[in-house]
This record gives sequence, structure tokens and C-alpha cells, in this order.
Amino acid sequence: MFVIFRGNSDSCDISGAMKATNNKLETAGIAVVSIGALLCLVTTLVAQTQKGDSSDRNKLEQIFHIAARTLSDRYVFELGEPIVLRLSVTNSSDADLFILQSCESLDYKLTVKNEQGQNVPLTTEGQRLTNRYEVICRHRKLKIEPAKSREAIIDLSTLYDMSAKGTYYITVSRWARNSNNDWVTTESNTIEVVVR
Repeated sequence: MFVIFRGNSDSCDISGAMKATNNKLETAGIAVVSIGALLCLVTTLVAQTQKGDSSDRNKLEQIFHIAARTLSDRYVFELGEPIVLRLSVTNSSDADLFILQSCESLDYKLTVKNEQGQNVPLTTEGQRLTNRYEVICRHRKLKIEPAKSREAIIDLSTLYDMSAKGTYYITVSRWARNSNNDWVTTESNTIEVVVR
């Protein structure tokens, strides 16, 4: 509380000070209530947005999917034997889907992990083939109609150093454009490959 002095220093007007204090407290109370209501509104909007984003993300992921398997349909390989993947991109929506095709090593993002969960390093050839500035590829837009698929073959053993015996876990992802021209992405199943 503050006191307003009027006239000489021997007298002071306490009632004026009380009125001013009450007015300021009322204003502060309204401001606190307003800020509280605003915070509640923002929290609700953020929660709804995150919920919407999550459901939208799930819808986008359902637009297409990637199935990954080995070309030979075997999952146990001898050391030094080529490990080749067959990837199938299927349009699960009721509208056309578009993918950009250049080189398979650039079109798909492969994640290869060893038994310890560490990323397997690229081979020298893998480093070259995944460098957009060193590889010359033609770029074209391909349409995938509803319920249709496109396949790609990738020689995994030329891209990744799988020269150690053990178990490897491979996951593949890629981008596509839906009918609204939005970029969407999806991830494949994880393949477990044993090198012995």
C-alpha cells in the first residue's frame, strides 16, 4: 500500500490511498484471471494441435508402406556373400501417389545396425553411391496408383560394411508426395540378417 500526501507534510489522505490500492488490486486480479484463462486456452489448443498432428501423421503414414525382404528370401548368409534387398512401395490410399526416382541408393534411407545397436559404417563404394554430388542419376517422377506397387533392388553388401560375422538389423524409409502435393514418409519392417 502507498500513501498519497496532500497539502503539508503533517497530514496525509489515507482514504485516497486505499481507493487507489483497491482499484489497482482489482485491475491486477482481472489481469491474473485473464492470464490464467489465456494459459488454459493455450494449453488446450496445444494439446488439440498435438493430437491433430499425431492423427494426421498416422493418416499420412497409412498412405503408403514399404515392405523389405531379401531378394533370395533367405536371412542367413555366409561371410562375403552378397546381401540384396527387394523393396516394395505400395500405395495404400485411394488417390495417386508420386515418388521421385533417381538412384536406389539415394531414393531410400537405409539404417543398418549391428548386434550392439551401433550403426554399421558405409563401405567406400557406399560413401560414393550415397553422395548426391558424385553420382549421376536421372530424376523422374513416378506415379503409383491406388493398390499398386513399385519395386527396387538394393545390393546392401556393396553399401555397408557387413564383413563381420553377426546379426544385422535393416530398416528402410523413403519420401513420397500424396495427391495434395504434401511430402509424406514411411518406414519399412525391420529385417534381421545373420552373417556367419
